[in-house]
Amino acid sequence: MFFFFFITVIKPSIGLHLTGIAVPTIADVRDSVSLSCSYNLGTDTLHSVKWYKDDREFFRYAPYQEQQVMVFSAAGVHMTKEPYDPYDCGRTKCRITLDNLSVSSTGTYKCEVSGDAPTFPIVYEASNMTVIALPRNDPVISGLGYRYEIGDFVVANCTSDTSFPPAMLAWYINDIKVPHEWTQPQREQISITDGFRLFSRSLELRFRLHRNIFGDNNSRIKLRCVAHIREVPKAIRESVATIHVPSMDELTNQKLITWSTAATKNTVDKNYLCHLITLLLGFCCYFVSTTSAS
Repeated sequence: MFFFFFITVIKPSIGLHLTGIAVPTIADVRDSVSLSCSYNLGTDTLHSVKWYKDDREFFRYAPYQEQQVMVFSAAGVHMTKEPYDPYDCGRTKCRITLDNLSVSSTGTYKCEVSGDAPTFPIVYEASNMTVIALPRNDPVISGLGYRYEIGDFVVANCTSDTSFPPAMLAWYINDIKVPHEWTQPQREQISITDGFRLFSRSLELRFRLHRNIFGDNNSRIKLRCVAHIREVPKAIRESVATIHVPSMDELTNQKLITWSTAATKNTVDKNYLCHLITLLLGFCCYFVSTTSAS
């Protein structure tokens, strides 16, 4: 006698769950930012997607409500206006765009997704965003002279663009960081813009020219000033200036050229003078002979 057993394997149903949230950790106050939340409904039906800042709701997407999209006020939150695609929400994701950022835009942003009846599941995830002001321009190098010789004293100043947090400045000579004693204490200027305390820093470099500085290139040295934001490693700005110091060969050649030019000029001057004297003598002889004939 044979017995047959039939076993039915029932896969557990997978309900609503989040698959990711994308909130920039650092945002520049001058830019717009996109916040994105992705999810998998599984066997559930989407009821709503809500966005919060510091636990205050500012956006809601409810596809089966009469008013599908609702926007609420929250400190530092400004939704991009149409026609610039302020949101893109559907069955698998919900993306929103913020602009006009400010100091108060810094905070914790949370995406909350809820399912419909009968279980009404709710899942959420949060991430922090810090708003800063990155420098938009390279630092400015100033104070350098037009010509230097060995033994001269070089003074150069580097000034960073305004930013928050303030930029850290560093000087390099031929890609080698200069000793601390070659720089003066950093100076700082502060301005207030859109609620930000924006910092501009200056770092002065002082050193005496000597041959050991030049390395492989015996007539030029490269000065490089680097401004970087410690909190944003990729936010680096830099400027380069070159100092040319004539070598002994160049100075010798220059002297030879100057001497040759002067010698040629003296020869021309002497030839001209001799020619002029000859003409004057000829004229005098002609005048005397004419007078005697009369």
